[in-house]
Amino acid sequence: MEASLPKSSSEAETAELEAVQRQLITAWIVRDRSALERLLAQEWTVTHGDGRLLKREDVLRDLETGSNRLLDGAVDDLRFRVYEGFAVVTGRTRARGEYKSHPYDVKLRFTDVLVRRDGRWQVISSHASRLADEQTPSTPNKKV
Repeated sequence: MEASLPKSSSEAETAELEAVQRQLITAWIVRDRSALERLLAQEWTVTHGDGRLLKREDVLRDLETGSNRLLDGAVDDLRFRVYEGFAVVTGRTRARGEYKSHPYDVKLRFTDVLVRRDGRWQVISSHASRLADEQTPSTPNKKV
């Protein structure tokens, strides 16, 4: 089996993938379940930095019940690798909200894997790792 190499992504593909990321963060904030169901594939899973693996239905249930409420958030430092029929997107997320009545305000580094289905991109897998407070993309962790 031959390995797939990234192809040159067009500006249109990059714009589409960036739009998916912006639509996702907005859907989490405004609790738009139908948008999330459209953007997250049925088989989507997310791996958190602590190793927890959650399925789409688990995350949508938390959204529906209000267990996890994203109050504010943004994505940046987006990078795209496009292949035949799928893409890998990496970036940073800042998220502020409440999980089971406990407030959080975190910065995460994420990776999303998307597939192209029926002419649109869907996320099939996500991974997120928390960034240390003093760490930025251009500054390594400080030693004390």
